[in-house]
Amino acid sequence: MEATENIEHLSGAELPEYTVYLYRNQADRVIYVGTSRHLKQRLDQHRWLKPWWREELTLETETVRGRATALYRGMGLIKQHRPIYNRSHNNDDPMPTFEEFFERAITETHYFGKLRKRPISSIAHGI
Repeated sequence: MEATENIEHLSGAELPEYTVYLYRNQADRVIYVGTSRHLKQRLDQHRWLKPWWREELTLETETVRGRATALYRGMGLIKQHRPIYNRSHNNDDPMPTFEEFFERAITETHYFGKLRKRPISSIAHGI
């Protein structure tokens, strides 16, 4: 199944809302881009864990539908602004199409469950 086929059958109402956010410093430079489904909790995490939180910052937000859309939008903003506190995607690699990104995201995040030691025969018989 093509990546676009995976997402086209979903209406916007079926996808959860995510927030794409960015912080700007006093010089109006974007210093961090992030995504979250629970923005307040994520901002609280930044408050306790990030040294840049003490700077005077401006927060900008955008609401999108679906995690893949949020991550793709965040990647685009990181590539556009090159924020100093983002490590992922902060490089000169070309921006993938949404379909390429979505396909890779599905492949890389597939969860097969907790690994545990079991004999091959028990796996084959669904035990």
